[in-house]
Amino acid sequence: MQTNLTFSSIFNQTTNFIRNRFWLIIIVSIIIGLFHVSITNYFMNNEAIEQLSNTRDTSVVFSSMLKMASVLIFSSLIIISVNIATIYNLSINDKFNINILLSKSVSSLIKVLGFNIIYMFIVLFIALFFSLIFFVLQMIVPTLGAIIAILFMVGLMLLMVTVYFFFIGSIINPSTKSFIQLFMQSHQLAKQYWQLGCLMIIINIICMIILSALAMTYKENNFILDFILATVSNLVDIFVICFFYRLTQLISDNETNLIENNPNNNLIL
Repeated sequence: MQTNLTFSSIFNQTTNFIRNRFWLIIIVSIIIGLFHVSITNYFMNNEAIEQLSNTRDTSVVFSSMLKMASVLIFSSLIIISVNIATIYNLSINDKFNINILLSKSVSSLIKVLGFNIIYMFIVLFIALFFSLIFFVLQMIVPTLGAIIAILFMVGLMLLMVTVYFFFIGSIINPSTKSFIQLFMQSHQLAKQYWQLGCLMIIINIICMIILSALAMTYKENNFILDFILATVSNLVDIFVICFFYRLTQLISDNETNLIENNPNNNLIL
């Protein structure tokens, strides 16, 4: 039992997991990279964007942008669900099992979609509430109010992404807990282990910034470059998910062993 949860130990265990299954994960990342680039190039190509910029009908622009956003969001949900299913499959089997991949992808898609819908309303409520506070602060102390607002938004986004990945890590293994229990648990884990989670998210953000900078070096669409960057980006995503999966797994194992080794807990339960 690993009781000392350090970033370096979990990072190394995640690295070993990826290394031992590298070529299988590469295959999945290549397929997902091809899927991502195909979707992006079809709906977000230069011709479509130029047509929108030349359109004066706001209703057409709004509907087109809504369609693009919906397709991109849903495709990202599919990608993360496939990544979850891949990690689960490779954690119990050294080969791909189509039935496991399909069933886990569908169940993960439903849970991740539910999480995003709930958080959409939470974010709207938080945005409305704190926008009033920041509006008052900006009237009293304009510069300080703007700085506080920026710091708050950065911290809030970092925390929400950390909660999100703790939730992702919690749904990889089958669980008797309900969706709501897993949802609440992800917030508790983010609160208790925020240092480990936020550090991994910061590393992920740095990697995404580097990949985005590489993508922007070419002004024109380059399918091969986009495909390579999308594949690498998915590898990074799988690594991050594996990290949170390993972290939540160790936390769960420690809690289970603690209950079993302390008979007094049975009286409380």
